[in-house]
Amino acid sequence: RRVHGAVSPCDDHPNHACAFVVELHKRFTRLQRDWNTPVRLHVAVSTGTVYVGSAGNHQTNAFHVIGEAYTIVRQLSPLSHMLGATSVATEATVTRCSEAFLFRPIDVVSTSDAPNVKFVLFELLGEKLNVELNDKYLSEYNEGFHRFASGDYEGAKNYLSSWLNIYPEDSQGKRVWSLCSSPSRSSSPYCRKLPSSELVPHNS
Repeated sequence: RRVHGAVSPCDDHPNHACAFVVELHKRFTRLQRDWNTPVRLHVAVSTGTVYVGSAGNHQTNAFHVIGEAYTIVRQLSPLSHMLGATSVATEATVTRCSEAFLFRPIDVVSTSDAPNVKFVLFELLGEKLNVELNDKYLSEYNEGFHRFASGDYEGAKNYLSSWLNIYPEDSQGKRVWSLCSSPSRSSSPYCRKLPSSELVPHNS
């Protein structure tokens, strides 16, 4: 785990973190090519205040990271794997980095500790200058997701169908469309609840 802005202060730490993730994926792509072996990498980026430093006594002393942003990112890393997204980010990160990087929403989550507090999870697609996506069609996906998150599943399917006509192999578009069509879907807005048992701060 990497903590940007800790130890050495950095005002632009969210953008540095996203740039680090993009470069990390580029290097792993080269490794896959050189080794001719699939290398799976799933990364999460969360922005917020954390407390960083050594804690313990003269017998045991370890470097610790404590704070909500760190707690959330620990949960989101395995969730990104489950969702099939290589890189995910919280809304706080998107707010700070949307000028340089391209994101799209892929899930709505809450924790057992605060079930009434929902937050949108975003996929980091890459640097804006290097992502080959048509903004017009991406707006179709974004509107579809917005309607999905608000509980308008039929409206969401219409927009997502337009998106999938252009990008039929997009796994996130297909996943959200299938959630809209699920026979078990209730009339209330969708939200994935994260178990609090996995939100315990760990050493870094």
